[in-house]
Amino acid sequence: MHRYTGWALLLLLFGSLPIALHGGVIFVSTDVPKPIWDFNTTYSTVNVPPLIVGDVNVIITELRHSFMGDLHIWIRSPLGTTVFIYGTTVGFGPGGDDMINTVFDDSATLPISSAVPPYTGTFQPVNPLSAFVGENAVGLWTLIIYDRTVFDEGQLISWALDITPLSGGGGPQPIPEPATALLVATGFAGAVVARRRFA
Repeated sequence: MHRYTGWALLLLLFGSLPIALHGGVIFVSTDVPKPIWDFNTTYSTVNVPPLIVGDVNVIITELRHSFMGDLHIWIRSPLGTTVFIYGTTVGFGPGGDDMINTVFDDSATLPISSAVPPYTGTFQPVNPLSAFVGENAVGLWTLIIYDRTVFDEGQLISWALDITPLSGGGGPQPIPEPATALLVATGFAGAVVARRRFA
């Protein structure tokens, strides 16, 4: 299970480049915000380069809605595999507002069905994301949100995918985490200064 630090989740709100994190690469959706209207389906996508999926986590950084029990949420791969990750098929889910810094991860200990809004933390999805393992991730992944009743509406503001490539399955070169990049840059600068000093 990946641990998501505060700075990493903050980057999802503002960043558009892939972010390396604990062996996976985070791909941030750039077509948000999107409205969530009553009796309507909201679609948002994120583009992923060629790689073979070893693990997938869905990160909903910010979704605003005044009654989360109205919603059903799925994630669909470019190959058409679709996984139901949030909602109930019997009645309505819990009341309460919003989904903030919510991570859907098969290896989490708490099912999303046992949590309450704003769902801050890491939770098992309704159905396992392992359905995507072995697929070529290249193309558009789609987050699908259906608001199935009246009175409460909202907005999808930011979300991302965290994909760990299958070992030997190729994939993009990770971009260093900001802290790592800073350390590398600092070390390089220090080496240059030392070389000039002792030259």
